[in-house]
Amino acid sequence: SDHTFHVPNEYTSIQNAIYYASDGDTVEVGPGTYSENIDFLGKAITLRSQYNNGSAISEFVISGIDSISTVTIENISEGGALMGFTITNGFGQGASFEDFISMAADEILFDSLITNVIRGGGISVFNSSPLLKDLYITNNTSRNVGAGIGLVNSNAIVQSTIISNNNIPDGDALGGGGIAINGGHPYLSDLEISYNTV
Repeated sequence: SDHTFHVPNEYTSIQNAIYYASDGDTVEVGPGTYSENIDFLGKAITLRSQYNNGSAISEFVISGIDSISTVTIENISEGGALMGFTITNGFGQGASFEDFISMAADEILFDSLITNVIRGGGISVFNSSPLLKDLYITNNTSRNVGAGIGLVNSNAIVQSTIISNNNIPDGDALGGGGIAINGGHPYLSDLEISYNTV
């Protein structure tokens, strides 16, 4: 049966709860700033804050601490959801502009670059189609694309989300300061995308 894992009451970190969760389970997070990078580990779980209790999304912060995406959702055949968080301080890894250009002509190399190297900053979704809802994605950076959200081969549903003040610095920027999409047919609804820079 589906279980609910409570953070921080039962598990001190969100990632620890995800580690013990299985497909169909829910990880429910209380107010606070969680300084960690989250990986769904290929599990179709629902990660949600207690914002339905009337608390502001600003009270539930996931702040990345490593030079990787703050939230990574990869290789989930169906399902998965992220709801009710502020997502910040992520970094989308990438390649040098020179490498990008030199590989662009070789379809296999280029596909490998897109699938293995390049990631979004705040949220990186790859080969998965989760529900991303009621999020505030801010102050994330990326080397190449998708400082706020990067969607690759994804039919994700992105709803009621603010993507603002994310940045791709000069040098290796390719585009998508707010959101970048490569492959798939994501559904975007009720988004505010503002003050993102490339």
